[in-house]
Amino acid sequence: EIRTEAIARPLEINETEKVMRVAIKDILEQVQKTKDMLSNVASDETSLEAKIEKRKLELERNRKRLQTLQSVRPAFMDEYEKIEEELQKQYSCYLEKFRNLTYLEQQLDDQHRMEQERFEEAENTLRLMQNKLKEEEKRLLKSGNNDDSDIEIHEDEGSDSDMEDRQLMKQHTAMEMLMQGTCTYTPGGRSIADERDPRG
Repeated sequence: EIRTEAIARPLEINETEKVMRVAIKDILEQVQKTKDMLSNVASDETSLEAKIEKRKLELERNRKRLQTLQSVRPAFMDEYEKIEEELQKQYSCYLEKFRNLTYLEQQLDDQHRMEQERFEEAENTLRLMQNKLKEEEKRLLKSGNNDDSDIEIHEDEGSDSDMEDRQLMKQHTAMEMLMQGTCTYTPGGRSIADERDPRG
């Protein structure tokens, strides 16, 4: 019913014209804006094309310059190659000397270790010899005392000094025999006693 009344109401010409003018004005403004944007796009496109062309020219100049530099041999290149070759020789020499030094140090360590082992072995052998000599000396002293007792019981001749001389002679003879029987020699011709000092 309201709709029917609105349709049946007579239109006002002035109001309608006013609304139409406003709508036309808005459309014209939008059209102008679109034209301006198209104009700006064309201007930007021209500017970008000019910049691209400029960059292409710069790139071409730089490429030609690079080719020129690559084709020209620097003045110091000969000296550089000579120094580089000499450096390579010095480095090879250094490596060889370093390997030799490492090898010699290893040999020296092995030699010191072997000398230390021989020294300790000689010390042990000498200690055993000393113990044997002490035991033999005790045995000879004990045997000498027994002999002196027998001599005093069975024979009453000779002075105390003669008995001491005989006892010392026996001890000396026994020690010589023990030394001859236990003293060994190294393949170099030196005795164990000589091996005590690694510097000998």
